[in-house]
Amino acid sequence: MNKSYKKYLLGPIFQTDSNKEFSIGNALFEIFFSKTNGQLMRIENSYTNDLIAGGDKPYYGFRLEEGGESIPKTERTDSYYLDAPQNKHEWGSRTMLLDVELVHTSTGVMFTVSFGDSLWQIDRIITIESLSTLIRTDWRISYLGQGELKLRNISCTCPPIAKSFNEMTIPGAWPPVIALKAGGNALKSDVSYMACFRNPETKVCLSSWTADNEFIFLSEAICKNNQFQLRHEHKSAGRFKNGTALICGSDYLLLTEGSGLDAIELYRKKYLQNSYKSNIPHCSWAGEAVIWEGHVGKIIFDPEYCYAPYPTLKD
Repeated sequence: MNKSYKKYLLGPIFQTDSNKEFSIGNALFEIFFSKTNGQLMRIENSYTNDLIAGGDKPYYGFRLEEGGESIPKTERTDSYYLDAPQNKHEWGSRTMLLDVELVHTSTGVMFTVSFGDSLWQIDRIITIESLSTLIRTDWRISYLGQGELKLRNISCTCPPIAKSFNEMTIPGAWPPVIALKAGGNALKSDVSYMACFRNPETKVCLSSWTADNEFIFLSEAICKNNQFQLRHEHKSAGRFKNGTALICGSDYLLLTEGSGLDAIELYRKKYLQNSYKSNIPHCSWAGEAVIWEGHVGKIIFDPEYCYAPYPTLKD
Protein backbone atom coordinates (compact mmCIF):
# COMPACT_ATOMS: atom_id res chain seq x y z
CA MET A 1 0.00 0.00 0.00
CA ASN A 2 1.03 3.62 -0.52
CA LYS A 3 2.58 4.69 2.79
CA SER A 4 3.58 8.19 3.88
CA TYR A 5 4.76 10.07 6.96
CA LYS A 6 2.35 10.12 9.91
CA LYS A 7 1.51 13.53 11.38
CA TYR A 8 0.23 13.04 14.92
CA LEU A 9 -2.67 15.29 15.97
CA LEU A 10 -3.96 14.23 19.40
CA GLY A 11 -2.46 11.29 21.27
CA PRO A 12 -2.43 8.33 18.85
CA ILE A 13 -4.61 10.06 16.22
CA PHE A 14 -2.66 10.83 13.06
CA GLN A 15 -2.97 12.02 9.46
CA THR A 16 -1.06 11.00 6.32
CA ASP A 17 -0.88 12.63 2.91
CA SER A 18 0.56 11.39 -0.40
CA ASN A 19 0.11 12.11 -4.09
CA LYS A 20 -2.91 9.89 -4.62
CA GLU A 21 -4.49 9.50 -1.19
CA PHE A 22 -4.76 10.77 2.37
CA SER A 23 -5.79 9.11 5.61
CA ILE A 24 -6.88 9.54 9.23
CA GLY A 25 -6.36 6.94 11.93
CA ASN A 26 -5.33 6.01 15.43
CA ALA A 27 -3.34 3.19 17.03
CA LEU A 28 -5.97 0.64 15.97
CA PHE A 29 -7.16 1.51 12.46
CA GLU A 30 -6.50 3.77 9.47
CA ILE A 31 -9.00 4.86 6.81
CA PHE A 32 -7.85 6.11 3.38
CA PHE A 33 -9.52 8.44 0.89
CA SER A 34 -8.81 9.02 -2.78
CA LYS A 35 -7.63 12.41 -3.97
CA THR A 36 -9.31 11.62 -7.29
CA ASN A 37 -12.94 11.29 -6.15
CA GLY A 38 -12.82 12.13 -2.42
CA GLN A 39 -14.47 8.83 -1.48
CA LEU A 40 -13.41 6.04 0.87
CA MET A 41 -10.73 3.78 -0.65
CA ARG A 42 -9.76 1.29 2.04
CA ILE A 43 -9.48 0.49 5.74
CA GLU A 44 -6.39 -1.00 7.38
CA ASN A 45 -5.41 -2.27 10.81
CA SER A 46 -2.80 0.37 11.72
CA TYR A 47 -1.17 -1.94 14.29
CA THR A 48 -0.53 -4.86 11.91
CA ASN A 49 -1.01 -3.04 8.54
CA ASP A 50 -3.40 -5.83 7.52
CA LEU A 51 -6.00 -4.90 4.90
CA ILE A 52 -9.59 -4.85 6.19
CA ALA A 53 -11.50 -3.46 3.20
CA GLY A 54 -10.91 -1.82 -0.18
CA GLY A 55 -7.67 -1.39 -2.11
CA ASP A 56 -5.34 1.07 -3.88
CA LYS A 57 -7.76 2.21 -6.58
CA PRO A 58 -10.48 4.88 -6.18
CA TYR A 59 -13.80 3.35 -5.19
CA TYR A 60 -17.18 4.90 -5.98
CA GLY A 61 -19.41 3.70 -3.16
CA PHE A 62 -21.67 6.74 -2.67
CA ARG A 63 -24.94 7.10 -4.58
CA LEU A 64 -27.64 9.78 -4.54
CA GLU A 65 -31.03 9.50 -6.24
CA GLU A 66 -32.53 12.76 -7.49
CA GLY A 67 -35.32 14.13 -9.64
CA GLY A 68 -37.98 11.97 -11.21
CA GLU A 69 -41.71 12.30 -10.84
CA SER A 70 -44.24 10.73 -8.51
CA ILE A 71 -46.83 8.61 -10.28
CA PRO A 72 -50.06 8.02 -8.29
CA LYS A 73 -50.42 4.39 -7.31
CA THR A 74 -52.71 2.18 -9.37
CA GLU A 75 -53.72 -1.42 -8.91
CA ARG A 76 -50.81 -2.47 -11.12
CA THR A 77 -48.17 -0.42 -9.30
CA ASP A 78 -45.74 -2.77 -7.56
CA SER A 79 -45.28 -0.52 -4.52
CA TYR A 80 -46.68 0.09 -1.05
CA TYR A 81 -46.13 3.84 -1.37
CA LEU A 82 -49.07 6.08 -2.29
CA ASP A 83 -46.81 7.67 -4.91
CA ALA A 84 -44.20 5.65 -6.76
CA PRO A 85 -41.17 7.72 -7.88
CA GLN A 86 -40.29 7.08 -11.53
CA ASN A 87 -37.48 8.14 -13.88
CA LYS A 88 -35.05 8.97 -11.08
CA HIS A 89 -31.45 9.91 -11.85
CA GLU A 90 -28.54 8.29 -10.01
CA TRP A 91 -25.61 10.54 -9.08
CA GLY A 92 -22.19 9.76 -7.59
CA SER A 93 -20.11 7.96 -10.21
CA ARG A 94 -18.06 11.03 -11.25
CA THR A 95 -17.28 12.93 -8.07
CA MET A 96 -14.09 14.80 -7.22
CA LEU A 97 -12.43 15.84 -3.97
CA LEU A 98 -13.55 19.33 -2.91
CA ASP A 99 -12.16 19.98 0.58
CA VAL A 100 -10.80 18.45 3.80
CA GLU A 101 -11.39 19.94 7.25
CA LEU A 102 -10.13 18.87 10.66
CA VAL A 103 -11.64 19.97 13.99
CA HIS A 104 -10.35 18.88 17.40
CA THR A 105 -12.83 17.67 20.02
CA SER A 106 -12.33 16.94 23.73
CA THR A 107 -11.71 13.23 23.06
CA GLY A 108 -10.59 13.07 19.43
CA VAL A 109 -11.21 14.73 16.06
CA MET A 110 -13.94 15.40 13.52
CA PHE A 111 -12.55 14.86 10.04
CA THR A 112 -14.74 16.14 7.18
CA VAL A 113 -14.06 14.99 3.62
CA SER A 114 -16.07 16.91 1.02
CA PHE A 115 -16.61 15.56 -2.50
CA GLY A 116 -19.03 16.22 -5.34
CA ASP A 117 -19.36 18.39 -8.46
CA SER A 118 -21.06 21.62 -9.56
CA LEU A 119 -24.48 20.24 -8.60
CA TRP A 120 -24.06 18.46 -5.24
CA GLN A 121 -21.57 18.65 -2.37
CA ILE A 122 -21.37 15.68 -0.01
CA ASP A 123 -19.68 16.17 3.36
CA ARG A 124 -18.61 12.93 5.03
CA ILE A 125 -18.21 13.95 8.69
CA ILE A 126 -16.09 11.35 10.50
CA THR A 127 -15.78 11.25 14.28
CA ILE A 128 -12.75 9.42 15.72
CA GLU A 129 -11.71 9.11 19.35
CA SER A 130 -8.16 8.56 20.55
CA LEU A 131 -8.49 5.04 21.93
CA SER A 132 -11.64 3.73 20.29
CA THR A 133 -12.17 1.36 17.36
CA LEU A 134 -15.52 3.01 16.56
CA ILE A 135 -15.73 5.14 13.40
CA ARG A 136 -18.85 7.28 13.07
CA THR A 137 -19.87 8.92 9.79
CA ASP A 138 -22.58 11.58 9.46
CA TRP A 139 -23.70 12.95 6.10
CA ARG A 140 -24.37 16.56 5.03
CA ILE A 141 -25.92 16.98 1.57
CA SER A 142 -25.76 20.44 -0.07
CA TYR A 143 -27.33 21.48 -3.37
CA LEU A 144 -25.17 23.84 -5.46
CA GLY A 145 -27.24 23.94 -8.65
CA GLN A 146 -29.94 26.30 -9.85
CA GLY A 147 -33.70 25.88 -9.72
CA GLU A 148 -35.34 23.20 -7.58
CA LEU A 149 -34.42 19.53 -7.45
CA LYS A 150 -35.83 16.61 -5.46
CA LEU A 151 -33.55 14.43 -3.37
CA ARG A 152 -34.92 10.89 -3.10
CA ASN A 153 -32.35 9.05 -1.00
CA ILE A 154 -28.64 8.43 -0.47
CA SER A 155 -26.70 5.21 -0.05
CA CYS A 156 -23.12 4.25 0.70
CA THR A 157 -21.54 0.87 -0.03
CA CYS A 158 -18.38 -0.01 1.86
CA PRO A 159 -15.44 -1.06 -0.38
CA PRO A 160 -15.20 -4.87 -0.73
CA ILE A 161 -14.18 -6.41 2.58
CA ALA A 162 -10.91 -8.37 2.45
CA LYS A 163 -11.35 -12.01 1.44
CA SER A 164 -9.76 -13.12 4.71
CA PHE A 165 -12.93 -11.85 6.45
CA ASN A 166 -14.94 -14.82 5.23
CA GLU A 167 -17.42 -15.24 8.10
CA MET A 168 -20.52 -13.09 8.62
CA THR A 169 -22.71 -12.94 11.72
CA ILE A 170 -26.09 -11.14 11.88
CA PRO A 171 -28.10 -10.85 15.15
CA GLY A 172 -31.09 -13.17 15.12
CA ALA A 173 -30.08 -14.86 11.86
CA TRP A 174 -29.91 -18.60 11.28
CA PRO A 175 -27.39 -20.07 10.87
CA PRO A 176 -25.60 -17.75 13.35
CA VAL A 177 -22.44 -17.69 11.19
CA ILE A 178 -22.43 -17.59 7.40
CA ALA A 179 -19.07 -18.76 6.03
CA LEU A 180 -17.95 -18.05 2.49
CA LYS A 181 -16.79 -21.13 0.64
CA ALA A 182 -14.63 -21.26 -2.47
CA GLY A 183 -16.62 -19.94 -5.40
CA GLY A 184 -19.40 -18.60 -3.18
CA ASN A 185 -20.98 -15.65 -4.95
CA ALA A 186 -24.69 -15.63 -4.25
CA LEU A 187 -25.73 -13.66 -1.20
CA LYS A 188 -28.02 -10.68 -0.73
CA SER A 189 -29.44 -10.32 2.75
CA ASP A 190 -31.35 -7.52 4.44
CA VAL A 191 -29.77 -6.43 7.72
CA SER A 192 -32.15 -5.13 10.37
CA TYR A 193 -29.52 -4.38 13.02
CA MET A 194 -25.86 -4.91 12.21
CA ALA A 195 -23.54 -7.28 10.38
CA CYS A 196 -20.21 -8.57 11.63
CA PHE A 197 -17.50 -9.76 9.22
CA ARG A 198 -14.76 -11.87 10.83
CA ASN A 199 -11.29 -13.08 9.92
CA PRO A 200 -11.19 -16.54 11.57
CA GLU A 201 -7.37 -16.62 11.58
CA THR A 202 -6.70 -13.27 13.30
CA LYS A 203 -10.13 -13.22 15.05
CA VAL A 204 -10.51 -9.57 14.01
CA CYS A 205 -14.14 -8.49 13.38
CA LEU A 206 -15.44 -5.57 11.34
CA SER A 207 -18.99 -4.68 12.41
CA SER A 208 -21.20 -2.09 10.77
CA TRP A 209 -24.66 -0.61 11.32
CA THR A 210 -26.61 2.55 10.64
CA ALA A 211 -29.04 4.80 12.52
CA ASP A 212 -31.21 7.77 11.58
CA ASN A 213 -33.55 9.74 13.80
CA GLU A 214 -35.32 11.46 10.90
CA PHE A 215 -35.53 9.08 7.95
CA ILE A 216 -36.15 5.40 7.19
CA PHE A 217 -32.89 3.53 6.74
CA LEU A 218 -32.05 0.15 5.23
CA SER A 219 -28.93 -2.01 5.25
CA GLU A 220 -28.01 -4.87 2.98
CA ALA A 221 -25.21 -7.46 3.10
CA ILE A 222 -23.93 -8.52 -0.30
CA CYS A 223 -21.51 -11.17 -1.52
CA LYS A 224 -19.87 -10.29 -4.85
CA ASN A 225 -16.78 -11.89 -6.40
CA ASN A 226 -16.41 -14.03 -3.28
CA GLN A 227 -16.17 -10.96 -1.02
CA PHE A 228 -18.62 -9.48 1.46
CA GLN A 229 -19.89 -5.92 1.20
CA LEU A 230 -22.36 -3.87 3.24
CA ARG A 231 -24.61 -1.14 1.89
CA HIS A 232 -26.40 1.50 4.00
CA GLU A 233 -29.29 3.51 2.58
CA HIS A 234 -31.01 6.60 4.03
CA LYS A 235 -34.40 7.65 2.66
CA SER A 236 -33.41 11.28 3.16
CA ALA A 237 -35.79 12.96 0.73
CA GLY A 238 -36.42 16.67 0.31
CA ARG A 239 -36.90 19.56 -2.12
CA PHE A 240 -33.64 21.46 -2.64
CA LYS A 241 -32.85 24.93 -3.90
CA ASN A 242 -29.41 26.52 -4.23
CA GLY A 243 -27.76 26.56 -0.82
CA THR A 244 -30.15 24.05 0.77
CA ALA A 245 -28.39 21.52 3.02
CA LEU A 246 -29.57 18.45 4.90
CA ILE A 247 -27.82 16.41 7.59
CA CYS A 248 -28.83 12.79 7.87
CA GLY A 249 -27.90 9.42 9.24
CA SER A 250 -25.02 7.99 11.17
CA ASP A 251 -23.11 5.04 9.76
CA TYR A 252 -20.85 3.10 12.11
CA LEU A 253 -17.80 0.85 11.69
CA LEU A 254 -16.42 -1.01 14.71
CA LEU A 255 -13.26 -3.13 14.96
CA THR A 256 -13.07 -5.82 17.64
CA GLU A 257 -11.30 -9.08 18.39
CA GLY A 258 -13.02 -12.33 19.35
CA SER A 259 -16.08 -14.18 18.09
CA GLY A 260 -18.99 -12.80 16.10
CA LEU A 261 -21.19 -13.14 19.19
CA ASP A 262 -18.66 -11.06 21.18
CA ALA A 263 -18.92 -8.39 18.48
CA ILE A 264 -22.73 -8.41 18.72
CA GLU A 265 -22.57 -7.86 22.49
CA LEU A 266 -20.17 -4.93 22.09
CA TYR A 267 -22.34 -3.53 19.31
CA ARG A 268 -25.33 -3.65 21.67
CA LYS A 269 -23.46 -1.49 24.19
CA LYS A 270 -22.13 0.91 21.55
CA TYR A 271 -25.58 1.23 20.00
CA LEU A 272 -27.07 2.36 23.31
CA GLN A 273 -24.22 4.84 23.79
CA ASN A 274 -24.00 6.28 20.29
CA SER A 275 -27.23 5.63 18.40
CA TYR A 276 -30.80 5.45 19.67
CA LYS A 277 -31.84 6.10 23.24
CA SER A 278 -35.43 5.25 24.02
CA ASN A 279 -37.38 7.22 26.62
CA ILE A 280 -40.15 4.62 26.72
CA PRO A 281 -40.48 3.16 30.27
CA HIS A 282 -39.76 -0.54 30.60
CA CYS A 283 -39.86 -3.13 33.37
CA SER A 284 -36.99 -2.78 35.83
CA TRP A 285 -36.37 -6.53 35.75
CA ALA A 286 -35.62 -6.30 32.00
CA GLY A 287 -32.45 -4.33 32.73
CA GLU A 288 -30.49 -3.74 29.54
CA ALA A 289 -31.89 -6.79 27.77
CA VAL A 290 -32.25 -6.57 24.01
CA ILE A 291 -34.72 -8.62 21.98
CA TRP A 292 -33.69 -9.46 18.43
CA GLU A 293 -37.01 -9.53 16.58
CA GLY A 294 -37.58 -12.24 14.00
CA HIS A 295 -40.59 -12.53 11.72
CA VAL A 296 -41.89 -14.20 8.59
CA GLY A 297 -41.69 -11.89 5.62
CA LYS A 298 -39.85 -8.59 5.42
CA ILE A 299 -40.38 -4.89 6.02
CA ILE A 300 -43.18 -3.18 4.19
CA PHE A 301 -41.39 0.03 3.17
CA ASP A 302 -40.05 -1.18 -0.17
CA PRO A 303 -41.80 -2.48 -3.32
CA GLU A 304 -39.73 -5.69 -3.29
CA TYR A 305 -40.84 -6.70 0.21
CA CYS A 306 -44.06 -8.30 1.40
CA TYR A 307 -45.44 -10.06 4.46
CA ALA A 308 -46.59 -13.64 4.67
CA PRO A 309 -49.88 -13.78 6.59
CA TYR A 310 -49.62 -15.14 10.12
CA PRO A 311 -49.70 -17.94 11.12
CA THR A 312 -49.05 -19.32 7.62
CA LEU A 313 -45.37 -20.21 7.12
CA LYS A 314 -45.54 -21.54 3.56
CA ASP A 315 -43.99 -18.31 2.16
